[in-house]
Amino acid sequence: MSLPYPARVVLLFLGLVLLASPGRAQTPLGSYTDHEVTDARVTVWADTSGFRLTWYAPDVLRVTLLPSRSTTHDSSLVVIREPDAQVAFDVQETAEALTVSSSALTARVQKAPVRLHVQGPGGGSLVEEPDDAGFVANGERRRAQFDLASDTRFYGTGERGLDLNLRGERFRSYNTQHYGYSQPRPTMNINVPLLLTSQGYALLFDNPYPGTFDLGASDPSRFWYEGEGGELSYYVLAGDDLPTQLERYTWLTGRPPLPPKWALGYLQSKYGYRSADAARTVVDELRSNDIPADGLILDLYWFEHMGDLSWDRSAFPNPSQMIADFEDRGIKTLVITEPYITEPSQWFSATVQPGPPRAAQTTDGSAYRLGNWWSCGGCDAVLSDITHGPTQEWWSDRYTEILNAGVHGIWTDLGEPEAHPSDMQHAAGPADAVHNVYNLLW
Repeated sequence: MSLPYPARVVLLFLGLVLLASPGRAQTPLGSYTDHEVTDARVTVWADTSGFRLTWYAPDVLRVTLLPSRSTTHDSSLVVIREPDAQVAFDVQETAEALTVSSSALTARVQKAPVRLHVQGPGGGSLVEEPDDAGFVANGERRRAQFDLASDTRFYGTGERGLDLNLRGERFRSYNTQHYGYSQPRPTMNINVPLLLTSQGYALLFDNPYPGTFDLGASDPSRFWYEGEGGELSYYVLAGDDLPTQLERYTWLTGRPPLPPKWALGYLQSKYGYRSADAARTVVDELRSNDIPADGLILDLYWFEHMGDLSWDRSAFPNPSQMIADFEDRGIKTLVITEPYITEPSQWFSATVQPGPPRAAQTTDGSAYRLGNWWSCGGCDAVLSDITHGPTQEWWSDRYTEILNAGVHGIWTDLGEPEAHPSDMQHAAGPADAVHNVYNLLW
């Protein structure tokens, strides 16, 4: 995450976000034709399109749009669990509906037309598709829309300059850099596709593409998410309260290790400390004023050129001694890095080659050069292709070197990514397919 130069602050927070987009002509699913049951899955067809219900746990149900019978979904970038064939569920069919029930959730599929209604452990309504349209596909776009109860409140979705309750809001889900603002910004740096609710469920939308999320803004009786590309799944996570919903989300996507205690303390940062003497001066001031700081973050000036990943010895002649001295005073040292490698950097020539490290590319397969880069007086810069496996390994080796030299933490900056033209290509696909998950992969 990055904030304005020259006024950088460090934010440590848990954010949650969702993807979606503008309304246009849509084609909803038609009437039921058949269904299939295999392992933990029930697939419902309405002629050539349909959706699939997949059990991950009795209280975690994945719903996947299938625009055609040949639709395939690649593996999720965020979900670490696999479908659980051991989940016991019952399938009942009548002339009007198909009912699929576990011990915690019941999915009722209306047949004419096909519409989904998911009920919770006590039989209360969780998510229900409107009569006129639920899942819809329109070209590359995919939309899921739901009825909206009058008392539903929405929370989460990531970093937003809005009220905590997001009901009535419409915003884009696209990691976006802001260099200072005086009015509320609905779309900011960090977007995570999780929506928490006051109604006993959360929704995780598994689609990395940009989109728009409408939480009753266009129509107070419904809410929807529409992604601008890729295929669309969402997970219904049953939970009576927000902590329980978060627990089910982290069960599904993985729980990070608890950070060291010092990382939860006060970390001093500014743009920036140009030398070891400047860094030592601020540590002296922190301690002489009894400010209980636990860490000092060194911004751009610890290296000579963005992309170097090594100390500027003219400004920091003995970084190991400086780090040790700070640690003796209870101060951990952290350094900034960026995924952009500038033309004067020692790694630039290697990065514009096939790699590793490999830069993101143009459509003709050459390195995509970003001209007039701000940190080097107008030189070129390239964005590292962090979706390229060998390049990931290269970055891991560089960070290991930095940490082995005594640094206690890394600040990954500009990973929105800050500059990410839509025609840029990555090993994992075009910029839009990568943008919102770039920093996660980095």
